[in-house]
Amino acid sequence: MMFFKLLLRELQVLKSQSGLGLQAMAAYALMVSLFPFLLGPWPHLLAQAGPAFIWLMSLMIFLMVMPQIFQKDVDEGGIDLLRTTPFSPLMILSTKGLALILGLGLPLLLVTICLSLLYDMGSESLFFLWITLALSFPLLISFVLFGSILGASSQTAGSFFIVFLILPFTLPLVLLSLQVIEEGSLMGSFRLILALNLVMIPFSLGMASYMMRDVFAR
Repeated sequence: MMFFKLLLRELQVLKSQSGLGLQAMAAYALMVSLFPFLLGPWPHLLAQAGPAFIWLMSLMIFLMVMPQIFQKDVDEGGIDLLRTTPFSPLMILSTKGLALILGLGLPLLLVTICLSLLYDMGSESLFFLWITLALSFPLLISFVLFGSILGASSQTAGSFFIVFLILPFTLPLVLLSLQVIEEGSLMGSFRLILALNLVMIPFSLGMASYMMRDVFAR
């Protein structure tokens, strides 16, 4: 019961920060929908460049919202409220991650599914684009949580310096996903993405949990 109350609180916090999320989503939808018209005369080039463009725009959304995830908790005393809960920092971070998946990742995936139909990609490429995005969002969110708590612990939660610090960690995931789309197979690079998820999600959340204890100790 307490877990669902915590999840509901995180969804409400995310909703209260909807201005930034809506702006990011609107910018994403605008860029992704306009790109096919820019390359309209070259459908073959559009089919080749489309997955990379969509992936980079999706990554941009998560990096845009990252500095603000803990900002409201820091500014309005939410850290004190979280400190009094019976949950461990790891459970709190996991709940925040689930809220981000439901409140940001799922809408982003639905928008992507709709807009990607504008691209002249085959059904196979579309399938692997969608499945790599869906599989990679939890890992991206774990990186976002790590970067956000890193900013909060160093009192630079609003600084985009953290964005550039986290960005290199996300590039292997993007490159592997594009390789999966090119291969059109659930073998090879796809298995590397699965392995990356299994290794890096616990690592990212574990490091974020360790830093969150420092924030709680203040």
